[in-house]
Amino acid sequence: PSPQLLTSWIKRAGTLAELERLERQHGGSFNHIHTAAAITQAAQLASAGAAAAKFRPLLGRLLRERLQPQLGDCGARQLANVVWACGKLGYAEAPQLDACMERLVLKAGEADPQHLANALYAAALLRETGYRIDERRAQQLVEGLVRKQGALVPQDVSNTLWAAAAMELPLAAETWQQLLRVLAARAPQADPQHVSNALWAAAKRQADFTHMSDAKDSEAALLQLAGAIKGSQVAAMIPQHVSNSLWALSELGLRPGRLTALLSDAALRLAPDMAPQHVSNTALAAAKLGCGDSRLFAALAEAAGKRVASFKPQDLCNLCWAVAVADEQQLSGAVVALCRQLAERQWDDTVAEERHQLQQVHLWLLGQQPGGGGLAPALSAAQLRQCVE
Repeated sequence: PSPQLLTSWIKRAGTLAELERLERQHGGSFNHIHTAAAITQAAQLASAGAAAAKFRPLLGRLLRERLQPQLGDCGARQLANVVWACGKLGYAEAPQLDACMERLVLKAGEADPQHLANALYAAALLRETGYRIDERRAQQLVEGLVRKQGALVPQDVSNTLWAAAAMELPLAAETWQQLLRVLAARAPQADPQHVSNALWAAAKRQADFTHMSDAKDSEAALLQLAGAIKGSQVAAMIPQHVSNSLWALSELGLRPGRLTALLSDAALRLAPDMAPQHVSNTALAAAKLGCGDSRLFAALAEAAGKRVASFKPQDLCNLCWAVAVADEQQLSGAVVALCRQLAERQWDDTVAEERHQLQQVHLWLLGQQPGGGGLAPALSAAQLRQCVE
């Protein structure tokens, strides 16, 4: 077959068996474009629902036997697609990935921003396999992307910031500021996840982002982004996006009034559908930011009460502590009921920090009703003693 026809067959392959058959029959004729296309198609099939693990033997052969001798022919697009595919399939062969990353850095000037962002995103995903991209190479990919900021779209910025945070990649505060300003300028085109991921990333790497000498510029960049977010974008957020955004603002010590109000309203609406960690984080953020009202805390407490068995001790302790910090006295009974469930089901799984939180909850309850016993109706005397030890 002609090279063009072979490429078409690879891209139309709908199953692992089809890809394997093409590789067996025509692999000797694969050029670098065919090899990269086959690797990319494997990842796309896995993304569509096929089991990723089944593709790994084929991916290993393609990387070692086909791609390795062809690396010198690969352009930035092929290199980035290969790395992206490995990330999607959770497959890492360090020598091949390192070689791809090294060549991608050299070709960063000719790469589309999406290629660089996808490679960084994939490198972050591959941390779960134990793979670690060379830190300097990762920084060079980010620098190459920043130089193309005029061509960036929101997803490129969001993926890059998320990847840098997930990899704990040190970046200059100026780099963070530039990327966030680009995202703010493109905010009308951003998906809710792009906004949430960017805020989450800034909070995770705030030691880099809010260095003392850059604090004012960093805060201005964040507030610019916060001010550009539309109500319709917040309304389209899923529970995780709302919770992560509120958590990020609380960690960063920022309370942009309009965005905080929009997120609080969204959290109230989505509370019944929140996972335990999102209930917990939303309550903590609302207490720290002083946002939301009694209805929000009531909705979060109700959500926990209905699914208390699925809550970890940390989730329950954070929620109860947040209610106490917010001084939502009308929820005292709900707090005692949640703590009773914790004491009966999961007490042995609590740690010192969580028990200290419960001690503060106990004192809060005693302050409301000095003779009411605080958490005594929920915790045993021995458990109460553990809270103060």
